[in-house]
Amino acid sequence: MRIALACDYFYPGNGGVETHINELARQLRYFGHHVIVVTRRYGHLTGVHWLDGLKVYYLPFRDVIDNSIPPTGLMLMPLLRDILIRERISIVHGHAKSGTSADAALLASHLGLPTVYTAHSNHKDTNFLQRMENKFEAVVVAHVDACIAVSSATRENLAMRCRVDARRIQVIPNAVDTDMFVPPAEPAPAVTAITVVVVSRLTRRKGAHLLVALLPLACARWPEMRFLVAGDGPYLSELQRVRDEGGLHSRIELMGAVEHGRVPSILQQGHIFVSASLTEAFGIGIIEAAACGLAVVATAVGGVPELLPASMLHLASPDADELLEALSAAVAEVRGLHRPHRRSYVQAMYSWEAVAASTVECYTMICACDRLPTHKKLCRLAALGPFASLLGMLWIVLQRIALMILRMCRPVSQIPPVLSDPLKESDLKLMFTRVCTTA
Repeated sequence: MRIALACDYFYPGNGGVETHINELARQLRYFGHHVIVVTRRYGHLTGVHWLDGLKVYYLPFRDVIDNSIPPTGLMLMPLLRDILIRERISIVHGHAKSGTSADAALLASHLGLPTVYTAHSNHKDTNFLQRMENKFEAVVVAHVDACIAVSSATRENLAMRCRVDARRIQVIPNAVDTDMFVPPAEPAPAVTAITVVVVSRLTRRKGAHLLVALLPLACARWPEMRFLVAGDGPYLSELQRVRDEGGLHSRIELMGAVEHGRVPSILQQGHIFVSASLTEAFGIGIIEAAACGLAVVATAVGGVPELLPASMLHLASPDADELLEALSAAVAEVRGLHRPHRRSYVQAMYSWEAVAASTVECYTMICACDRLPTHKKLCRLAALGPFASLLGMLWIVLQRIALMILRMCRPVSQIPPVLSDPLKESDLKLMFTRVCTTA
């Protein structure tokens, strides 16, 4: 198969979606499939680049809101069409709610290619902007051949927001590289000082405001406790203020943004991992910490309670006082003799080989079926309600007209396929420039 993974969130960005796409691409290539990634521009990084043998197209469009390009259906079409045709793509797989994934999935549907969409997050539907984003996402979901969610909670969330039958959504979880995330090489000595690790974007959605309240309370209760906080975001200054005002420089280390490759060494320094998210579709950081043998304290939101057995998780509601009590239970576990075998559970349940195999089964299933006819797509749009269906139909009509014009101005015969052998990066940049100027 020749697969295009499309998303605005990819390296050099840091996060669970970025890691998921990279690891999935790596495993799919190991299975023998041809894989490319299509993503947005990152700073000055644009053009075609190789990432450990993986070809990545960085489109020349900047993010506008929430690190994403707005889905227009038209702006990316000329370039995306050239890429899909040049690479002879047979399956398009969009990831997360983003402009690139939405536009790639819709264009692939219009071109008659099998399409898959994976939901990585739980989203709300409480204000006007969220409702509009959800309606655009619903139009995309109505056109794809298969939907994947990373947890049962995400499946229910996607079904509710996009008015799609939950039976259409397959659950394929995230995974973790257990060769990379391992416990410390040296056996752990008797626990005296306790190190708590936080690896997270410091935003409100990730519960950073709860950490601002929790850290001084925990430092006051356990004089032997210290915190390692890896991550950046708007609440970093608040954590710095709490540390300065409490004279906790020796107790709270704020590491700022760290590369994903450094995360295992950070986790190996700790005894307890804390996740304070207000919403979490999966929580890959929790699995990574468990693979390193850490006790886990987490908020009971989204798909988090599904990740590990109850005996391996210390859950709390999104409240600083309740997190403090859950942390107390984790401290007792760390100091006790009995510790659950989290690593062996993670190895059995969350391997990238199993995730990729399930994804390939999904690809194979939709490739074996006929593409959904236009009238059935229109029926799906009609089920979204009068406003969303009208918006979606107008969007689709404009795309179809634009695609007809593109086919006349730049027929497939004028789009040469890429060579089967890898090109030099300079040749790829030149090819990408020609695509941008001619498409």
